[in-house]
Amino acid sequence: MGGLGSGRYNWYKKRTVKDCFTLCIDTLVRAGLLNYRRGNIEWTDYESGRTNSIHYLLKPSDVPHYLYLYLFFCVRCNGNWEDVCESVTLVARPQRLGGVRYYFHCPRWCGRLVRKLYITPGETMFGCRTCCGLTYQSAQEHDKRMDVFRRNPAALATALKAGPLWAACFVLKNLLRMQPKTVVTITESST
Repeated sequence: MGGLGSGRYNWYKKRTVKDCFTLCIDTLVRAGLLNYRRGNIEWTDYESGRTNSIHYLLKPSDVPHYLYLYLFFCVRCNGNWEDVCESVTLVARPQRLGGVRYYFHCPRWCGRLVRKLYITPGETMFGCRTCCGLTYQSAQEHDKRMDVFRRNPAALATALKAGPLWAACFVLKNLLRMQPKTVVTITESST
């Protein structure tokens, strides 16, 4: 997981979870989502300091452990503001040692039970991380070449004591040892 080129497809960098609005079921339940059948979910954007909100309506279903959560919000799509009403199913699963844990049923095509739903800017539908094609920022920034020093602190201490020239040689020696066994060919594309 992670490594060089992680989260890239044809040099297109995937969107990260950090760039999206996130609905976390644990946070919503702790905030009292199940106590009220109708209300607002409000949050403050840390970068701009702006307060945003989504209206919701919570309805029971015929199935005992299922609830329907209707979300009402506005999205800027193609330069215009659109009013969106989205239905998300909440599933209550009893735990082995008592209590209940809630999950979202992904409203997109995969239908998984997930703890968080995301909506990317310009989209009108929530989805799980897989359906939205999201990755974590740490997966894109991970440098596999530094794993040698993370796994072996003594090697890091030796490289730092030896000075910058010997440290560079030590890093190069470990990089050559980490070369992949497969042959990769890069060709120039005509497009």
